[in-house]
Amino acid sequence: MADAPTYANALNEALGNDGLAPRYTQHDIRTMMSGDGGALLPNVNWKKELLRKAAFNHDLNLSFDGNSQRMRYYVFANYTSNRGLMNNTNLNDGYSTQVEMYALKLRTNLETYITPTTVARMNLMGRLQQYQQPISGTDLGAMYNTPSAAFPIKTPQGVWAQNWQYRNPLAEKTARGYGVLLQRTLFADLTIDQDLSVIAKGLSAQLRIAYDNGAEINDSKSKDYAYYNTTQVFNESGNVSDILYSRYGNDTELSFNNGSLSWQVMRTTIWGKVDYVKSFNQHHLKAAGIYSQGRARYRGANNTFMYRDYILNMEYNYDNRYIVNGVLSYSGSAKLSAGDKYRLYPAVSAAWILSNEKFMSNLKAIDYLKLRASYGIVGMDARLSYDMDKQFNGTGRQYIFVGTVLEQGMAQGSLPSVNVEPEKEYKANVGLEFGLWKGLSVELDGFYNRRKNIRVSSGGSVSTVLGVGVPDVFTGEVKNYGAEFSLGWKQQICDISYSIQGNIAYAKNEIINMEETYHPYAYMNQTGQSIGRFYGLVADGLYQKSDFDSNGNLKSGIPTSSYITNIQPGDVKYKDLNRDGKIDDYDNCYQLRNQLPEIYYGFTLGANYKNIGFNAYFQGVARSTVITNLSSIYHPLYGNDKNISNHYLQNYWSEYTPEGRYSRLTTLSNNNNYRGSSLWTEKGDFLKLRTLEVYYKMPVRSIKCMKMSECRFFFKGLNLFSIDHVGVMDPEFISMGYPSMRSYLLGVNVQF
Repeated sequence: MADAPTYANALNEALGNDGLAPRYTQHDIRTMMSGDGGALLPNVNWKKELLRKAAFNHDLNLSFDGNSQRMRYYVFANYTSNRGLMNNTNLNDGYSTQVEMYALKLRTNLETYITPTTVARMNLMGRLQQYQQPISGTDLGAMYNTPSAAFPIKTPQGVWAQNWQYRNPLAEKTARGYGVLLQRTLFADLTIDQDLSVIAKGLSAQLRIAYDNGAEINDSKSKDYAYYNTTQVFNESGNVSDILYSRYGNDTELSFNNGSLSWQVMRTTIWGKVDYVKSFNQHHLKAAGIYSQGRARYRGANNTFMYRDYILNMEYNYDNRYIVNGVLSYSGSAKLSAGDKYRLYPAVSAAWILSNEKFMSNLKAIDYLKLRASYGIVGMDARLSYDMDKQFNGTGRQYIFVGTVLEQGMAQGSLPSVNVEPEKEYKANVGLEFGLWKGLSVELDGFYNRRKNIRVSSGGSVSTVLGVGVPDVFTGEVKNYGAEFSLGWKQQICDISYSIQGNIAYAKNEIINMEETYHPYAYMNQTGQSIGRFYGLVADGLYQKSDFDSNGNLKSGIPTSSYITNIQPGDVKYKDLNRDGKIDDYDNCYQLRNQLPEIYYGFTLGANYKNIGFNAYFQGVARSTVITNLSSIYHPLYGNDKNISNHYLQNYWSEYTPEGRYSRLTTLSNNNNYRGSSLWTEKGDFLKLRTLEVYYKMPVRSIKCMKMSECRFFFKGLNLFSIDHVGVMDPEFISMGYPSMRSYLLGVNVQF
């Protein structure tokens, strides 16, 4: 963000554009630049005061396993601690306002043979996590929005300072207490496998019972603080000569809320399967019948959900060349209407492994070649809710029936939904896999999905003349299609081994139906667009002086704005899509890309020479749009409650930089410039080095005497760099929240 003299100059320029007197004199600005402003003309680097340059974390993993003739076990323990980026967090006696996270996770797997034909498996995992943050949270909006010149951190008396426009960002994070979130999670399941060959060869059964439990407790400790509101006093020359201090509030002791339950969930699942496997000659048959029932209970009324599935799975394999698989699911959901809770979901797949054919045996270069295809229907009830098929009346207007007392009236509720349906997705996929020359692997997939019965409002297709709330209907429809390609190569040459793997995926969707309301122009319709595609005005540069006549009026043929009356050079110009000579809401359209990327890609590089090696993973996206409408950073100054960023100052329009991308500076509300438009977007494409690891393994002969089987030292970096179009922020996290970080880890891995 801009420092104090830069902010002062920008504010004066904005006031000049608005026809108002400057706030700061050149004397005041020179004082700021010299660093002699003190409390009168402060220059506070709020980012430096609130954030330090590095955070620290520790991660410890411990695991051991063992087995005997009838039993195997595995135990894993993990402890993680993280102290965050917040600065000046130890200003209070007895507690810190740092962002901290401590987690302990314990997992154990146990397998035992109860009888020669009966195996029992038990898996347990528990996690305890404590997360601490300032009581005001981790949002850093005040840090960005508060100008460096607004007020000093504290008054000469050592009391927090602020003014009528801005609260003190540092005081809000350090002087109001802290909150602690306590999370506990338990996952447990017991599985019993029973060989039933005594009844029929190839027959077996499996029973599994699972229980999950999780909860979060919010334990907050809050307080208030005393502060002085500061008001600048100006002398006859307009220079800041003094500050008036008005005291408000008091420093209080921490108050405790004794903890409150934020959320809780309990899940139980019963799962049973009967398997039958039969082989004769080159024919192999597998059949399975599965029963599954689950229940999830959340906190609150009408917040328990149940499901039940009956599944039949059949697979036929001929000579490991031709494979056919069919699945039939009869699934029920408690959210569906009484007497109509089950739906049928079939699926079928087939594969041809050509590399196992005799006519391929002479093609030595081909290691593996497989063609496959599948088609099926799946269902989802996540967007459904209980009692959608019932009408509920509620409170209406108040009336006076007798005397002067208002009586509460009743109102008819929205009409109920009929023919409630879960979403169904019809999924088709074709694929090709092959391997060449003992090192190259290739996989290619194409898919086409069509999702129907999506819950949408019927308000767009039913007139409001009806006079009552309309129901949701299940006529929404979306298609998705795309492809994925992966390629890998690995090779060993003497003591050197290396590998290269990469993949790219393309996926696009299109809204087929959503019961959309009528729009006068086709470009305003969301139907036919991708979900989440950007909607707004199309920016067409900025108004220049050449667009105005000698009287300051727009020249003939240039559209006027209905959002503001006094358009000036440097304001945003938009395309008049309907060519009616004015810019209004009828010029909004769907454009650019959606925020969800259409292309994902990544590649991994790895090499090893004797005991030294490295691994690197790059990941990127393409064909996406991100919205850049953050106040102060992209929308500065206007409203007298914002700051300005150096990024904006390097790219804005002025008389001296008419080629600037962003609109002129102003302190007044401007309904034209800061509307949703393509100006406040960027390409969301990026390429990131997600992980880079360099390691060294000690020679076995050096560690054998210490009973070690492996001792490995490593250095790992996470999110080391990004190539993107945004620059000033992480393209995955354009926000004023807690920042994303680059991480470095140094560790050792020892196995005995």
